[in-house]
Amino acid sequence: MRAANLFLPPPAYFSLVFLIFVLCHATFAPPALAADTTWYTPGNSPFTISTAAQLEGLADIVNGNGITAYSFSGDTITLADNIDLSSYTSWTPIAIYGGPALFEGTFDGNNKTISGLTVDVSDTGTDIYAGLFGSIYGEVKDLNVVVFSVSAKVDGTSARAYAGGVVGNNNQGTISNCHVSGGTISAESPVNLLTYAGGVAGSSEMGTIEKCHVSGGVTVKATSGSTANAGGVVGYSALDDISECFNAAAVIAYGVEAYAGGVAGRTVGSTGTILITASYNAGPVTALASTNDAYAGGVVGESNGASTPRTISNCANIGDIKADSAAGNAQAAGILAGGWMNGITASYSAGAVSATGGIGGDAGGLVADIASTVTGVVQNSFYDNEKAPGPLFDDTLANGRTTAQMQTPGTYPTGADWANTAIWILQDGIYPVLTSLAHTLTVNNGTGGGSYM
Repeated sequence: MRAANLFLPPPAYFSLVFLIFVLCHATFAPPALAADTTWYTPGNSPFTISTAAQLEGLADIVNGNGITAYSFSGDTITLADNIDLSSYTSWTPIAIYGGPALFEGTFDGNNKTISGLTVDVSDTGTDIYAGLFGSIYGEVKDLNVVVFSVSAKVDGTSARAYAGGVVGNNNQGTISNCHVSGGTISAESPVNLLTYAGGVAGSSEMGTIEKCHVSGGVTVKATSGSTANAGGVVGYSALDDISECFNAAAVIAYGVEAYAGGVAGRTVGSTGTILITASYNAGPVTALASTNDAYAGGVVGESNGASTPRTISNCANIGDIKADSAAGNAQAAGILAGGWMNGITASYSAGAVSATGGIGGDAGGLVADIASTVTGVVQNSFYDNEKAPGPLFDDTLANGRTTAQMQTPGTYPTGADWANTAIWILQDGIYPVLTSLAHTLTVNNGTGGGSYM
């Protein structure tokens, strides 16, 4: 009798080998676990969580999902370990729009990392918040977030999309010492609706954002059939205090009207104050408008509201700035592209600027087409006129310097904040570095570049 063939035919053999190879080398995300709320006992703050299931439990509690909603006002929740959210195809934000509660407590990240964040939310009739948190009225601090994708999409007649790496919408809360890295953060609407996208927060009102960093691997993008607002740190800022923040993400706003900024896409307010201090942009900033105006600024795209005291101080930009409008005006500048500002002091820009508009365009080394009196607004601030050659909107300020001059300490007035070593580090051969961000930046000596560590 003929012996059985113990060998597979060659095609089947190689298919089996390939399958074994793939299974041995594949990486599988752990399955999502059921939400865990066992750590939560009302009135027993502070709380500690350490797993993805417990973090989901926090979202369920704030959102009132199968449990009585609770805002955690006055309570502290501490993250005790790193958490991987890659098993969640779409994370449900903590405090969704229209939910029964905002998050009003303190979330202490304890310098731990939440990774693998994917948020994909959409709606046709209501506002939506996309982020680890949807909306806060409390505090999020000392947290690292690694984003895979955060996306908010709206379609319909009356809705807005908010997307942020940490928070979709900051409602008078505080976000401090939070660091965002990873992938794409986007707010989209194909129709006549507003979009807000920011590396840290999509939008913020009367809040504080401090010591927050967004890395160069991130893309922040807002697209809209109406007005698009995109910022490296925050897309739309109303009467906020922003300090010691850093952005290296690519920032893109595209809409009928577009506002893009390395720190904030747009700042607004008619009462109160707006302060942006000791902050730095190293990412490219682009505003593209199809019909109306496009504003792109290294720090702020546009600042709206004449009566509000507002200042930009001790800020810097080394990113390339571009504004383009097919049928409207385009404004691009190293610090502020347009609007109102009471003071721009001890700041500099060392990036290229360009503006092309269907009916006009202004490019400025520091400012372009601002409504305030330019001469009185800009003080002790400079731009690299080799990176941004003229003619420029603010040539009359005579604040342009060569690259060599920009990298020479003697260029900067000793009577201003430049001489304060608690604020600035001045060294031969490099652009000034903010002291508060010195640990964050790797400066490429002689080239004027900077990168996120």
